[in-house]
Amino acid sequence: MTEAVHPSEALFGGEKPFPIIATCEHFAGSEKLIEKALALQEKLGPIFDITCDC
Repeated sequence: MTEAVHPSEALFGGEKPFPIIATCEHFAGSEKLIEKALALQEKLGPIFDITCDC
């Protein structure tokens, strides 16, 4: 009997892994939400990016 193989190994075995990047949150048009996002990012550190679109 063969040993079970994880899908990531079966599908992408030997390939270069994708880089780990921060998720992106998008707060558009609201100064209140943009300020809240900036405060949260300052508190938690650079674990996510903020896109401001007014």
